[in-house]
Amino acid sequence: MYFKHLTCCPVCKSKQIRFFTSEYQTTKKLFELLKINYKKSKWSHCSKCSHVFLNPVFNNIISNKLYGNESLYRIYSIGERKIDEYLLEIDSNLYDMKQHKSPRNDLMIRALKKYKKHFKNKPIKFLDFGAGFGAQENFAKSHNLIYQGVEIDKWCLQQAERLGRNVTSPENLKSSEKYEIVHSWQVFEHISDPNYGIQESLKYLKSNGLYILNVPTFLITPFNNWDWGGIKALNWGHYHSYSIKSLSYLCTKYSIKIIDFYYSNGDINIIGIYSPNEKVDNKIFSKITYTFLFNKLNLYIHIITGICLSSVKFLVRFIKKITNLRKSIN
Repeated sequence: MYFKHLTCCPVCKSKQIRFFTSEYQTTKKLFELLKINYKKSKWSHCSKCSHVFLNPVFNNIISNKLYGNESLYRIYSIGERKIDEYLLEIDSNLYDMKQHKSPRNDLMIRALKKYKKHFKNKPIKFLDFGAGFGAQENFAKSHNLIYQGVEIDKWCLQQAERLGRNVTSPENLKSSEKYEIVHSWQVFEHISDPNYGIQESLKYLKSNGLYILNVPTFLITPFNNWDWGGIKALNWGHYHSYSIKSLSYLCTKYSIKIIDFYYSNGDINIIGIYSPNEKVDNKIFSKITYTFLFNKLNLYIHIITGICLSSVKFLVRFIKKITNLRKSIN
């Protein structure tokens, strides 16, 4: 009644899909907000592009409750925190324009350091696609970027207005306006149809413009993504967990030449050049073969490392508390 089953991969449309895993983090509170009985989310794997996706998904009625006027997903995300505590967790530059250390800022610094010369010192217009409340605005301004955010969530738009951020809804954004950079952070896991999402974002990007994308992944590498983040992302709040192969498929299809990518904090980060007048072929990535068994083994290793790291972090916090307590007593 509240769910619909997918018969093909939402990325490449292949019907070679099979059950992959269930969620490892409960989302019971989300179901309490929706006032429906809880069931664990299940995730399917595509044999063609190695994409992992939620299946079944919520129907349109439930999706509208989550991301429409009621903004139930946002209420769920905030939980018992104060609003500004929640906002500060997302935006380390909430109250200032200092260059705070954060994964979001690290990606932008990496992209700008390597490719700012690409723009030949011209004014750089920056579109934040799925901007939320404009979490990237202060950072963008501190690097002399002309910032514009676009967002559909009404709660986020209200917060952006309260904070004086330059974020608007798609209908208020001129379709003729083009940008040197389109950036999207933790957005495409929330878009049920990633093909539609990329097409919408590319409407605003100039030819040879920079495309910067961050999405969660279940994958772990010998050097990155050992913590619990990528596994926790497999929950009812997301539609997708991407692989470099599924991202390569999308980038090739929509003429984005991948020039840099890396894993961090349970995510994949992509930097690409939009080349609509060229034949783009991200061969080095599309040839990567992530079989079902390889991905399953990768998932189990990720779970084990995530549990171990969480235990170590808990132990470190506990020791610090005891040490601080002893200092205060003495």
